[in-house]
Amino acid sequence: MGLPSFARNDGHIFSRGERMKLFVIVVYISSLLLSINVAQATELPAILHYAQVVELGVPVSGVVGKVHVADGQHINKGHIILELDETPFLAEMNKTEAEIRRLAAERDEAKKALDRDLELYERMVLSTVDLDKRKLDFVRADSLYQSEQAQLSLAKYHYAGSKLHAPFDGLIISSNAYPGMAVHVDLKPPVLFLFANTMQFSAESDVPADKIMNISIGDSIDVLVAGRKRPGKVNNITMTSEGRSLSQPSQYRIKVLLDPGDIGLLPGQPATLIIDDNGQQ
Repeated sequence: MGLPSFARNDGHIFSRGERMKLFVIVVYISSLLLSINVAQATELPAILHYAQVVELGVPVSGVVGKVHVADGQHINKGHIILELDETPFLAEMNKTEAEIRRLAAERDEAKKALDRDLELYERMVLSTVDLDKRKLDFVRADSLYQSEQAQLSLAKYHYAGSKLHAPFDGLIISSNAYPGMAVHVDLKPPVLFLFANTMQFSAESDVPADKIMNISIGDSIDVLVAGRKRPGKVNNITMTSEGRSLSQPSQYRIKVLLDPGDIGLLPGQPATLIIDDNGQQ
């Protein structure tokens, strides 16, 4: 390969030796610039965890009637996990509905009586005092009716709360409920199930202080799992230990959320975070 020709502005033609020196300098500078622009990355070991584990319970007191799941079972959103004995809840609704029918009849009678007295008052046959009394009777009857309607809404809420449904697709990690178990929520609602969201995992890793400066919440970080690279986003950064000296710097832990996609991921599975030393996007 021939060397490129170089000429100065004054028309001087460089000799072969001078051209060789200039060529070496250009190649060196180009290599230096290229090495500066090449992204440097650090690989950090990480462990996979379920990104969301929730405690499930019921908002009402009662006796467990049926448990429809077992530990380690995968279920879909809306799946019935547990049902309390529905007897007291149905009785509460039936009683309230019966009371509403009675109060509705009384309210209708009070309205008819008020309409009659209004007509009499317009004919100047009824006094203002008697009309006001009739109005008050109707207000009382209507108030009792509306109050019982509110009680029915509450009874329906209690009945709905006696059935525990899965809030999302997930896995039953552990169960602390069995048929016949009494559940009391007046003081502290018991945790009946631990439930994990299997649609999202987090990769957690300890990061030294000199690397954490390049990482921020929301940054994109690649996660290598089972030989495949998955995109993730930094969701949480916490300090695990405060630095005491230069030899004992602060330590941090980051949580990177990733979608499992078509990869069968498991909690406790090893992973690798690929940290861009030139800063995340």
